[in-house]
Amino acid sequence: MPKKNLDRREFLKRLGIGASSAMVMMGLDPIQSLASPLLSKKSSKTDDASKNAMTYRVQHNSGEHISLLGFGMMRLPNDQTAVNELVDYAISHGVN
Repeated sequence: MPKKNLDRREFLKRLGIGASSAMVMMGLDPIQSLASPLLSKKSSKTDDASKNAMTYRVQHNSGEHISLLGFGMMRLPNDQTAVNELVDYAISHGVN
């Protein structure tokens, strides 16, 4: 009969195994697929936006849809045109 309550040690073991197996399964392909549109400046931004749909969560109080992915603004290039391109790309792909 399985234990209903896990002790702390067993919980941490299962958490570590689950996290490490998820990282192995994920590999670098998702990261490269997210970064490749930024690295290869394609002229057709609307085609790229239709392929990759953003996932949203609904805020309970207001009913507003909030994107799961955020856009951190701490490490941006010094070139303002590059910053504008990055932010426009994120907004056109659903980051809010």
